[in-house]
Amino acid sequence: MQHVEAEAAAQPAAEVGWQPVDWAAELRRRRSAEWRNVTLLVAVLLAVPLVSTLVLERPMGASDWIWLALALLVSGDASLSHATASGRVQWEEAARQEVRIEHALRTHVSIGAGDRELVTKRARAIRWWSTAAFVVCPLLCAAALAGMQEAGLNVVGRAAASVAVVLVCGLLVVSRWRRLRLARRWLGDPLPRETGPQW
Repeated sequence: MQHVEAEAAAQPAAEVGWQPVDWAAELRRRRSAEWRNVTLLVAVLLAVPLVSTLVLERPMGASDWIWLALALLVSGDASLSHATASGRVQWEEAARQEVRIEHALRTHVSIGAGDRELVTKRARAIRWWSTAAFVVCPLLCAAALAGMQEAGLNVVGRAAASVAVVLVCGLLVVSRWRRLRLARRWLGDPLPRETGPQW
C-alpha cells in the first residue's frame, strides 16, 4: 500500500481513480444523512406556521400555507427518490458521483482524469455560493432580528430567539467558509495535473 501511495505521489498526473472500500456502507451512510437533513428541514419549515398560530396566536395566513407547502414538497421529493425503482437507481448514481466529488474536494486527490472537470465545476459552484452566503446570511439574520422586534415576544423570548438566529447564521457562515477554502484549494491545483507542452 505504501509503495502504491508513493508511486501515485511521484506521478501526480497519473490516472488515480478513487472508489470507497465498501460502496454499500457508504451509500447507507449517505442515505441516513440525507434523511436526517430532510427531517430537520421539514421540522424547521413546519415550525414557522406552528409558532405563528400556536405561540403568537395568529390565524393561518398565506405565508403559513406557503411554509406548509414547502414542507410537503421537500418530504415528497425525498420519499419519491426512494419509493420507485427508477428513483432509487437515479439516486444511487447521483450519490456515487457525489461521494467521489466530495472526496476529491475534501482530501485534494485525483478521482480520475475523466472526472477532473466535474470536480472543478463543483468547486466553482461552491466558490460562487459561498461568496454569496457571506452577504445573504448577515442580511437574513438582520431581517429575522428586526422581525422579532415586531412580533410581540416578551424580553426572554426575544433574547432566546435572537441568540438562536445569530448562532444559526454564524454556523452557516463558518460552514461556507470551510467549503470555500476547499474549493479554492482545488481550483488552485486541479488534479490530475495536466502534462505535456503548454501552448
